[in-house]
Amino acid sequence: MIKEKVYSVDSYWDMTILEGIAGYNGCPHYYEIDYEIGFPEKQDDWTDEYSLTPLSENIFTLGKEMWNYWLH
Repeated sequence: MIKEKVYSVDSYWDMTILEGIAGYNGCPHYYEIDYEIGFPEKQDDWTDEYSLTPLSENIFTLGKEMWNYWLH
């Protein structure tokens, strides 16, 4: 099992995390649920697959600042 740090949870629905920022292979990434299969007709078929987009250091810093602002 790979353990990476989650920096933010920007959106969720029905106790399912939809998007945010997390580490992957030691680098920050924006993650979002795979919307192609993430919202099926039946609520029982939620996916646990996410798309990852690498973040530049500037965007990562901004994302962390936005998350801290939301927390306070």
